[in-house]
Amino acid sequence: MAAAASAPPLLYAPFARRLAALALDAVILAALFGALVLVVDTVAGAPLLVEVWRTPKPIAVTSETASRSVTKEDSGTVRELVTRRETRVYADGTVRLYAVFDGRITGADGVPVDSSTERLIGMSAGAWYRRLATVLTGVALALIYFALFEASALQGSPGKRALGLRVTDLAGRRLGPGRAAARQLFKCLDIASSGLTYLIAGLTERNQGLHDILAGTLVLRVAAPRQTESAAICVPSPACGRGSG
Repeated sequence: MAAAASAPPLLYAPFARRLAALALDAVILAALFGALVLVVDTVAGAPLLVEVWRTPKPIAVTSETASRSVTKEDSGTVRELVTRRETRVYADGTVRLYAVFDGRITGADGVPVDSSTERLIGMSAGAWYRRLATVLTGVALALIYFALFEASALQGSPGKRALGLRVTDLAGRRLGPGRAAARQLFKCLDIASSGLTYLIAGLTERNQGLHDILAGTLVLRVAAPRQTESAAICVPSPACGRGSG
C-alpha cells in the first residue's frame, strides 16, 4: 500500500514582498477611500467628510499681530520676527485659526532673507467633527478591506494575491472571520508604534509581525503546483507520448 503523501512545507513570505504587497494595497485603498468620500458627500448634499487630497483656499482672512521683535547682532545682522494670528473662513463654513511666524534676517551686506511658518491652533467644531469622521472612515475601510479578503477564499488582499501571498492560521489553514478581524485590530499596535512592531516580521523565525503573533496567523508564499509522482516516473511508452510509432 502506498504511503500517504506528506503535507508540503509552509513557505513563509519574504518581508520585502510583504512590504511591496502593502504598498500595492495602500494604492488600492486610497482610490477606494477617495471614491467613498465623494459618494458620501454627494449623497448627503453637504461636505460630511474631508477631501484630504485638496487644499481649499479661504474666502476671508483676518489677521491680528500679536508681537514683533527686532534684534541686532554685533556682526551687523538684524533679525526680525512678527507673530500674528490669522482667522481663515472657507466656503463650507469652516473656520480655522493659525499662528503665523514671519521672519526676516538681514545680513551685514544688507540683503534680506524672508521666511514664514504657520501652525494650526484651532478650528470650528463642525470642521473638527468632519476631520474625526474622515479619519474613522479611513480606518474602518482599511480594517474591513483586509478582514474580508483574508477570510475569503482568496485568503489575502488583492495586493498580497498579486504577489503570490496568502494569510493562514499557524497550520496553514484558511482564517475564520473572527481571527481575520482580530488580526486587523492587532494592527492598531503597529500604528501606535509607528510601524516598529510591523518591522519585526523581517526578524522573526516565521516572518511574523506582532499582529501575526498575537492573532496566531502566518503570511505564506503560494507554492507552485508539484509534479505528480506518475509524471515524474513516466517511462517511454505510448501513454507518455513517446511511442515508437
